[in-house]
Amino acid sequence: LLDGGSLTEDQQDREVQLLRTAGLLDEAELRLQDLIEHRGESLLRCNQASLLAGSRGDRAEELKWAEKAVALNPRGAIVLGNLGCVLADLKRTEEAIAKIREALSINADLGYLYSKLG
Repeated sequence: LLDGGSLTEDQQDREVQLLRTAGLLDEAELRLQDLIEHRGESLLRCNQASLLAGSRGDRAEELKWAEKAVALNPRGAIVLGNLGCVLADLKRTEEAIAKIREALSINADLGYLYSKLG
């Protein structure tokens, strides 16, 4: 499908999100790898890759992709918050708090981040 162009890039990105949300992590990861290979990295794809790596417990990959997502959008509240969560899981507390606070200063409605602050 990627080479044939049957789905738009947005539809392909959405497919990865739906597969991940449905718990079909292996399938989501394969689709995402194909998508990145054929269409390149994007903010959404880097964020999805980080979330998938976290789901399988690969903290190094999760951090790598979270940092790539932030590099693509340094003022993106969601990706900043996600990076903060990864840093918190890695016990890098000071860095985590800084990223989470930065994310909340941009968008105070990201409720899931408040629980990470304690």
